[in-house]
Amino acid sequence: ANLGGIYLANGDKDEAIIFYKKAIEVNSSYAEAYRLLSDNLVMIESDPIIKKMDEMDNNENLNKKDKMHISFALGKTYNDIKKYDLAFQHYMQGNKIRKNFLNYNINLDQNIFRSIRSNYIKKDYKFEDIKINTFKKTPVFILGMPRSGTTLVEQILSSHSNIYGAGELTLVDEILIELNWQNVKIDDKFINNFRTKYHEKLLLVDTEKPIITDKMPINFRWLGIIISAIPEAKIIHTQRNPEATIWSIFKHYFTSDGNGYAYDLNDICQYYKMYKELMALWNKDFKNKIFLLNYEKLTENQELVSRELIDYLSLEWEDECLKFYNNKRFNHTASASQVRKKIYQGSSDDWKKYKPYLPDVFLKQNF
Repeated sequence: ANLGGIYLANGDKDEAIIFYKKAIEVNSSYAEAYRLLSDNLVMIESDPIIKKMDEMDNNENLNKKDKMHISFALGKTYNDIKKYDLAFQHYMQGNKIRKNFLNYNINLDQNIFRSIRSNYIKKDYKFEDIKINTFKKTPVFILGMPRSGTTLVEQILSSHSNIYGAGELTLVDEILIELNWQNVKIDDKFINNFRTKYHEKLLLVDTEKPIITDKMPINFRWLGIIISAIPEAKIIHTQRNPEATIWSIFKHYFTSDGNGYAYDLNDICQYYKMYKELMALWNKDFKNKIFLLNYEKLTENQELVSRELIDYLSLEWEDECLKFYNNKRFNHTASASQVRKKIYQGSSDDWKKYKPYLPDVFLKQNF
């Protein structure tokens, strides 16, 4: 199964599928392997694997962890064969177990967002005071909600000869923890320390290319600090249809424990509203510093939007950016297999297939 993950990250989906199947052959009760396989294979109703997964799901002695993996696997499987009622049941089941494992409460994120806003409002620094053009590498922050197109944007950009796609770097969060951001005043000293530390860590990225992308979606939370400390950085905010974003988050299993809100539709809706409110603050205070990228527009007019992106980074256009699916760089994100394909339209309408089953907390939101 681990070999399958490596092949997938290296762009060889067919070989990944072979190894996921081998894992199941070795251990037919390996629930996680079924989830990994279903994530990367379009299932057909006659596939005998479905019967095996159903048997595991109905086994009263199945432990909760395996039940969770099988539930996500069957959600994806029944989605593929267009049995949306069954798919929804299994997505709900898998998400409920995952949330219980994480012991998540939306209050955790609500407190973080409150701290971010209050600390920012009390600031006594200005980003214009920073002496710019001292960074040896230019960072490009690609951010927004998960499943909003951040991986696709990085894949397009990293197809350019001057851009290195570093993936989901954890540098910002690491530095903020080091600097004890919640318990100190965010002043000139703090901002300069953040700038110095980020620059030092960025130089450890193994590339000679002058531009490095940092594609950690939740960096949107820290734009007040990022733009203030690194005004020469480029910021790309990816936006997608809200319902499509929320549904895509809900039906996806995240391997890390960082997206605790992702396993309950009510939590995701609340988190999405907090994200929108915070981005409204950043867009007001940092007007013209943030490139707004619409995912649907990108899928409908790939070349136009891609050229706008490259122009925003003050680079010469390269046709390879249109052939991003040929980019074989290592990609270990939730969208690793999707970005190996050509752009297709209509994915933002997938959630509509579940309208009969979705609760009011989702359908009646005003995003």
